[in-house]
Order: sequence, then structure tokens, then C-alpha cells
Amino acid sequence: MKRETISKKKIAVIILLFLSLIAIFIGISYAIFNYFGEGMTNNAIQTGRVIFSYSDANGGNNGILIEDALPISDEQGKLLADEGEYFDFTVSASTTKTDLIYEITVNKDQASTLPDDWIKVYLTTFDGSSEESTPLTEASTGIVTYDELQNTTNQLLSGKTVYYGDVKAGEVAYGKRFRLRMWVKDPNQTNFDYTTLNNKSFSLKVNVAAVGTY
Repeated sequence: MKRETISKKKIAVIILLFLSLIAIFIGISYAIFNYFGEGMTNNAIQTGRVIFSYSDANGGNNGILIEDALPISDEQGKLLADEGEYFDFTVSASTTKTDLIYEITVNKDQASTLPDDWIKVYLTTFDGSSEESTPLTEASTGIVTYDELQNTTNQLLSGKTVYYGDVKAGEVAYGKRFRLRMWVKDPNQTNFDYTTLNNKSFSLKVNVAAVGTY
């Protein structure tokens, strides 16, 4: 009888330890989940029940370039729609057990020669066919310049933050389409010397990072 009691106690301790290890493993697997997309076409990560991807529609270029461009107004810039004047990309996710928080940043190429305060950055999202502006790129005073955007605090990223998004646990078909535009701001100055902008360029890349929480 005594041996049987001891054996049962041992079994109970082993089961308890095993369950504790499972709980620790599950906690760690969700805590360390993260994703960093550099903008290559159809980036994806899958961890357990979490899938997150960032796909661009520009063949893996993951950015946009201004070169020898003339200044335009915000009204004109917001309507740019010709080839090379905008960058489209989509963020997709599927998660059953954990919330996802993601951040989109823009990061200028170090070879850029136009000043940061001359570049307007405008990000929109799509609801069906209708575009909607995003709050970090359109302030009450108009479209912000690159230098007015806040630096990211995410260690996976660099550059300026243009969007924060989240995906709730249980959402298995999340998808959001984005469009990025940028242009040289209108100086609104009489007799402005436009030749100062000759042979100048500015390019941005778009990056996305996601972190799973539980």
C-alpha cells in the first residue's frame, strides 16, 4: 500500500512538471514571435497558429523614388496615379490564439540628396475602391514632410513610422491594402529658384514589423 501511494505521488509530480513545461513552452512561443518584412515580394512568416505577410505590387522594389521632380501642391500630390508615382503593398494576417501588433515605416536611402523637410510623405488605405488618408501622414496643417514624422522605436525597424495596425486573435482573413505617395513640396515663395532642385533625388523603402502578444 505504501509503495503504491509513493508511486502515485511520483506520477502526479511528473504530470504536474510536464504540464508546467507545456505552459512555459506555449508562453515562450507566442512571446518571441516577431516578423520583419524588408519589402521583397510575398514575404511571409508562420509560427504555430500565426501567419503574417507583407507583399508588394511593384515587383520587389519595395520603395518609391523622386528624381529631378518639380514641386507640387498637396492637392496635386494626393492624386498622383501614374506609373512610378506611387507604391502599393498589402499586409495580410491569420491568427487564432494571439493578437498581432504591426508597424509600417519608411526609411530614406542614404544617397538621397533632397533635404528631408522638402519631401511630403502620404500613406493611404483602401476600403473597397475608396482611399482614406492615415493620421500619421496627414495633419490638420496638411501632408507632413519626412522630417516631421516620428522616428520608430521598434528595434526591428529603422526610419520613420507612418502606420500602426493590429490584428485581433481569432481573425483568420485580415488584409489591408496601402498606397504610398511622396512629392517635393510647393515652396509657396515668389521668385523661388527652382534650379536649386536640379539633379537632386530622394528615395524611400517601406518596411513592416509585427509582434505577437498573448
